[in-house]
Amino acid sequence: MVLLCQMAPDFEDVWNEHLGDLGVYRIAMEEDHFENRRAWTSTTRQWYSKASHRSPSIGRLYHGLATCAKANTLEQLFFYTKSLCVRVPFLDARDSLATFFKQNMDEEVTGAMDITTVFVRTHGLLFSEKDHNQFIAQSEVLTEHLAASACQWTEDGYHISIVLHCALLEYGSERNPMMRIIKQGRAEEGDLAMSHTQKADEMTPDPNQKFNLALGFVSRAHRAMFGSTGDEKTYSYLHVALVFLHHMSQFPNAMALVGNTMPWREICSFLNRTMQSCSSVQKIESDDLPHSVSRDARPLPEDFALRGLLWTETYYPDEWFSKIGADTNKTGRLTSWMLQERMDRCLWLGCRIAKSGVWLQYDKTVGRFRANSRFDAEL
Repeated sequence: MVLLCQMAPDFEDVWNEHLGDLGVYRIAMEEDHFENRRAWTSTTRQWYSKASHRSPSIGRLYHGLATCAKANTLEQLFFYTKSLCVRVPFLDARDSLATFFKQNMDEEVTGAMDITTVFVRTHGLLFSEKDHNQFIAQSEVLTEHLAASACQWTEDGYHISIVLHCALLEYGSERNPMMRIIKQGRAEEGDLAMSHTQKADEMTPDPNQKFNLALGFVSRAHRAMFGSTGDEKTYSYLHVALVFLHHMSQFPNAMALVGNTMPWREICSFLNRTMQSCSSVQKIESDDLPHSVSRDARPLPEDFALRGLLWTETYYPDEWFSKIGADTNKTGRLTSWMLQERMDRCLWLGCRIAKSGVWLQYDKTVGRFRANSRFDAEL
């Protein structure tokens, strides 16, 4: 099949996926041979990564990657949730996700639970809808520890943020009001000029209890993270959060569901602090997505994780990933260009969100953001 990839390149997508599928069987066969299993896991991941690089909107490829991530619980949760929140979702992943949560929640933990364990179990409670009171209590405990543990984050930050926003979409559920809004297509030109109150009254679907629980969870987490003056490693989390809000800001009826609970004051304070390190005011006020001039437009690690999600389809320019191979999705150490680019991207997204003036305002004359008091809510 490797030869087929070379001899029949028109079918490369099919061959890559089949090679990944074959690798999964080999992983299962090598259950008792650790080194062989690890080698096959690495090889299988490479094939699925190549396939997903060429077809980023196909959910079953991320489900395949989840089977290769059993050594990393958070990454496995990320791939399962992503497989449900792309244009072509893999619906069987809901069963896999239910099994994943059951296994993790049934596992006995001695001593204090680390943040990944608490995070996974909190999502398990939300997904199962079994005990709302326990979920609320667990999510509040988790929120208290998010900012405190941020110094451990690099890759974890954007995985946590993506999973949180997938939870807000009820893990790709068709009944979720925001999923229904997103799938209706992009907001028509001029929507933002309409009355947001009128738009909300006419078009906003009614949220259910699970959505409201998830919204409270996400809002508390954002309030803690944007309100923290914490470690620079949190920028990948904050970048992802602003990408989501930017996309939703194009849909007034979607923002009517979440706008009142988002911590706009903390977001505004974060943006103003970040503005002190802005590399170029002209760059963040431009319509073009900023990127560092010190490199050959290499995407950030979280760009690969975000790519393909329903709420990032309009974020990246068409050629953003065209010259990048699937094997370049490596986090590595936090470098200065990554930090600067994340700061510039956050500021650029802030300027885009502020264009309507409904949730944020941006004063070009002084380079300062201000939250609209109407949406500056306290939880």
